[in-house]
Amino acid sequence: MRLGILGDVHCDDVVLAQAIERVRTARVDEIVCVGDIADGRGSFDNCCELLRSHGVQTVRGNHDRWLLEGKYRGPGPATKPADVAPASMAFLAGLPPTRTLDTPAGPLLVCHGLGDNDLFKLPTGEPTPEVAAEMDAFVASTDAKWVVNGHTHRPLVRAWREVVFINAGTLRRGHDPVVLLLDLRTQHITCLALDGGGADVRESSWTMAEAQAAERLYP
Repeated sequence: MRLGILGDVHCDDVVLAQAIERVRTARVDEIVCVGDIADGRGSFDNCCELLRSHGVQTVRGNHDRWLLEGKYRGPGPATKPADVAPASMAFLAGLPPTRTLDTPAGPLLVCHGLGDNDLFKLPTGEPTPEVAAEMDAFVASTDAKWVVNGHTHRPLVRAWREVVFINAGTLRRGHDPVVLLLDLRTQHITCLALDGGGADVRESSWTMAEAQAAERLYP
């Protein structure tokens, strides 16, 4: 089974379209997205339509939740409810915080942070005792063997107990946008750097062991 993995979107409809085209060309079985569609430079409506029309298995991120709640998100490029088409708001409201995919390599959970906690940041090094305790509690409560998440904009792979965590990074330009391809049969992961244009992208592939040894997935 091959998965295309899309990171935090943040309204970048140009890179999102490029990412979807890349993973479709790779003939993946499913495409998943870790959310945070809202808040950024680009078209929120276009992003929602791209995700919907291509059947991307998408979850809700913290920025999406804040938009639905009407929460103030600072003076930056925040998505304003008045600028959002009703169909896009309905799409966003229908997104769950998590999705589970049954795969030949075991259940795979898609979330934004850690399960229902959309503010959790997957650590790159030794976690604090509090973070380690939260990860331990999560592992004890789930049957997932794989977790795909986002939030930190830092693509990486790390194992915790018997679960493999894959952070999808981001599609947002200016934040080193990437898209990931996960082959669960061969246990390889490929990272493609995106530019939002038609130029050839850089890519690198790792085994799971190699990916876990790297501090960051980037070609």
